[in-house]
Amino acid sequence: TSDNTEIMTITADDSSIRGIAFYGYATLTDTVRITDGQGSSVTCSNFGVNALGVNPYPSGDARSGGLAIVSSSNNVIGGNTLAERNVFSRNDSRSGLRIADDDEIASPDNNTIIGNYFGTDLSGNVATNMANGFSDMSLTAGSNNIIGGLSLAEGNVFATASAAGITISNSTSTPINDNQIIGNYFGVNKTLDVITGGG
Repeated sequence: TSDNTEIMTITADDSSIRGIAFYGYATLTDTVRITDGQGSSVTCSNFGVNALGVNPYPSGDARSGGLAIVSSSNNVIGGNTLAERNVFSRNDSRSGLRIADDDEIASPDNNTIIGNYFGTDLSGNVATNMANGFSDMSLTAGSNNIIGGLSLAEGNVFATASAAGITISNSTSTPINDNQIIGNYFGVNKTLDVITGGG
């Protein structure tokens, strides 16, 4: 693929991505982009690592860009069971997951991000050499998005990143209002043990 081409772009409503490992693509943009359409789900998939939770490419060579929700609303990323959890690790070119309005077309609202692992292996316990190149997750537009939840299963694990676990910054004219970050784990796993190699 070229340096500025997504591997997959979803524009239809009510689409589903399940059980796919996206890794090792030479892209400087997002690996997968959900844009314009609404009500899609992403579960049991890996972004930046293979099905075994490994990226065999040296850091800086993989250049995967993670998942982007752009001008799209009412999507669910992950879930409250292990079978629905996604892993976002070793994404070098962009954040593991980002919610944005790049073209200022529509506000990305009411998205739910639950039960995912960021910057870890598949177990959620080891983060050595698994960091995302920027933030684990970034939110630059949108309202009423929920990251995490009140139950143990709904919390996301943010282990380590070159920048931050979650970056929130308003980079477009689309406002950021009433988003919730609840019950997530930063630098520890879900049993509150320090993640090996985490930061």
